[in-house]
Amino acid sequence: MLTLLSYLFLYTPLKRRTSLFTLVGALPGAVPPLIGWAAARGRLDPAAWVLYATVFIWQFPHFMAIAWMYRADYARAGYRVLPEGRQRERLVIWQSFGASLALLALSLILMDAGESQLASIIYLPATFVLMMLGKK
Repeated sequence: MLTLLSYLFLYTPLKRRTSLFTLVGALPGAVPPLIGWAAARGRLDPAAWVLYATVFIWQFPHFMAIAWMYRADYARAGYRVLPEGRQRERLVIWQSFGASLALLALSLILMDAGESQLASIIYLPATFVLMMLGKK
């Protein structure tokens, strides 16, 4: 219920006021996997929080790509998804780059995420191959 209410009464109205709405929306946006984890396992162990962090951080480069692609449409609609001027490019670059580095670190944590070990030895090379295929 808290996730729904924060989306309705914080995230959505902030779209017209500040470009920081992404941060506000990313917090509850990463909660559904935690809910599913708790339902399936009956507890939230460290691996669940790695999953939460991954989904939370992933939202920033994901949204920056969308915001950059549709920046004119968002501006016409009155949404303040990106700051004005040169700050706009810096924000997109640093949020995307910084989040990508954090996601890389989190993906390595998955190799040993407590008792649940979410990733096997094939995880790292498979991830690398898929990343390279995605660049084509």
